Amino acid sequence: LGIVALLFSIVGIDLATYHQLTKQNLIYKVSVKEVSPNQFEFVLQPGAQEEGSRKVFKLEGDQWQIDFRLIRFSVTSTLAGLENLYQPSRLTNRYESIEDEQEKPKQYYSLRDPIVESLDLWKFIKSYYVYFPGIDSAFGSSVFAPLKDKAEYEILIGYAGVVVKATNE
Repeated sequence: LGIVALLFSIVGIDLATYHQLTKQNLIYKVSVKEVSPNQFEFVLQPGAQEEGSRKVFKLEGDQWQIDFRLIRFSVTSTLAGLENLYQPSRLTNRYESIEDEQEKPKQYYSLRDPIVESLDLWKFIKSYYVYFPGIDSAFGSSVFAPLKDKAEYEILIGYAGVVVKATNE
């Protein structure tokens, strides 16, 4: 009976791990509207767990890109209930061709909270994460997708990092 209980405990722990490692949380909903040729209105709507209000930006080019700062916890810390931490960093425009990328205007918008703009704990943790038990790594991650009229996207975070997916055709 003890062996059966041990086996069920191991299976239960394994299933709990699998569930936590595949869980994805919505960070943002994105919508794009073309206002003139190659000029777009880019709307960033925080997900349910994000604080803040809807933000509207003007972008031009072929693609949009959002950079994030991530702190990823070890599997053991994740099992203990800690979830990866992230901080939106910036929004930029992109061009598909290298020539356009070099010659056409770039747009940069900070997504960091102005209150903590001068405080940079992430850089400190990134440099010394080996001294923080339970932290697996601190790194940057970006997602990008096409700037197309009426395009809609979701930006999600999970154990593996940040991903973007289209929600319409």
